[in-house]
Amino acid sequence: MGMFGFFRNAIPLLRCPRDRAGLHILHEDDASAELIFHARLGCVSCGAVFTIREGILDLLNHQPDLASIQQAEINARDAGAPLYDQQMAERGHREIPSTLAALPPLEGTRVIEYGCGTGRLTGSFLKADLVVACDFSRASLEILAAKHAKARNLAAVLADATTLYTAPEAFDCAIATQLIEHLTLPLRRRLFGHVRETLRPGGIFLSTCYYYDLRTRLRRLPREGYHRNGIFYHRFSVAEILAEMQPFFEIEHDRLIDITIPGERKLGLQALFSANLSRVAEHIPLVRQFANLILVSARKPVEPTPPNIPAPATALASDL
Repeated sequence: MGMFGFFRNAIPLLRCPRDRAGLHILHEDDASAELIFHARLGCVSCGAVFTIREGILDLLNHQPDLASIQQAEINARDAGAPLYDQQMAERGHREIPSTLAALPPLEGTRVIEYGCGTGRLTGSFLKADLVVACDFSRASLEILAAKHAKARNLAAVLADATTLYTAPEAFDCAIATQLIEHLTLPLRRRLFGHVRETLRPGGIFLSTCYYYDLRTRLRRLPREGYHRNGIFYHRFSVAEILAEMQPFFEIEHDRLIDITIPGERKLGLQALFSANLSRVAEHIPLVRQFANLILVSARKPVEPTPPNIPAPATALASDL
């Protein structure tokens, strides 16, 4: 298997996390190569230096101090990356087809993926001209790099999605799957603001997040808390996630996906049958209340207006 390289054409689209100025190449092994394996980049304004090592650009080192909740997730993601990759591969048959069906045609476009993890979906975006995939877990990105070593249009960036800056209106499509539920309200608003800024007018933002499903409600489980590995989560109602996104985007459509029928796991259904059952259940009002995820397709307004972000009357527990 060949080495994974960073797609050179992505560099003009990225910005310094300290002052949002552009980046330029200070030193590289081969200036004529389309892919960069090892190099040093510099900020044209503040002079901060960033490295590309084994094809992965590290912007995390100079990003603003991360909240403790984010640092805890980085540690958990790095430690659990191989197991996470295996688990997501085993259960992706219900999530991935419905997610990909909501994508616009990607040929000739630029795509940015926030919180790409180990790349369970990234390969499906490589029809685009350029794909930037970011995550703040180095171990996760190394798995992604091993999967996509042959890619010639992929740029892997080690960065926190909520403080990743890009050139304005640089991308046609932004994607964030199973990321939003791990952010507190202020961080979610920050992410939505960055996504809005990076999309061209009319650009698509496709996202999924945890659903506060009927099974969870009947068991009276909390909407918000921490997984066993210390990762924060928040379960959304459809109305809640739409209300948070509407100040930034025009909502195209929403859908409940990744549906697990009661008793399904005990039956040990084959993956293909389970996937088909989930997609049928998406159209049955009561049954789809057992969905694990909410999928939202939104669009940046063609004539952008400043986002109307309501200030919370009181601090929420998730804000602290």
